[in-house]
Amino acid sequence: MSLICRQSDIVDPKTFSKRAPGRHVTITGQDAVFGAWQHPAFVPNPLDTIEPELSPATYRAVAEARAALAALDSTARQLPNPALMRHPTLRREAQSAPGFEGTYAPLNAVMIADAEEPSNAKLTEIINYVHAASHAFGWVTDSGPIAFYS
Repeated sequence: MSLICRQSDIVDPKTFSKRAPGRHVTITGQDAVFGAWQHPAFVPNPLDTIEPELSPATYRAVAEARAALAALDSTARQLPNPALMRHPTLRREAQSAPGFEGTYAPLNAVMIADAEEPSNAKLTEIINYVHAASHAFGWVTDSGPIAFYS
């Protein structure tokens, strides 16, 4: 897969004030089709390690959310095949997520789309999203959490 950037997509260091919370660096790479490339990039400063002050109501909300996630995790671990629950949810997400880019297909068409040969370009893009997300779920299942290192 090659990455094609328009000139307007490139970070212009002049658009940031001197107080910007980070620095500009030059990134380079090699593309199989277009060859070597070089672009400016913005690298943000690390986040503070000091936790923010939270109100008691916020702590309660966090505790309730954590308890709900623990209950969901416990229930999901009891499912013999969690992918069966994930499949329709993932297709529904795929149907709505590409909509930000002007790609839309009715949910019923997405749910019954043949993954091997979708009937049109919009369904193809949506099914590609499903395949990519399914691949990521498999990767996490096989290899553990996804982490980014700098």
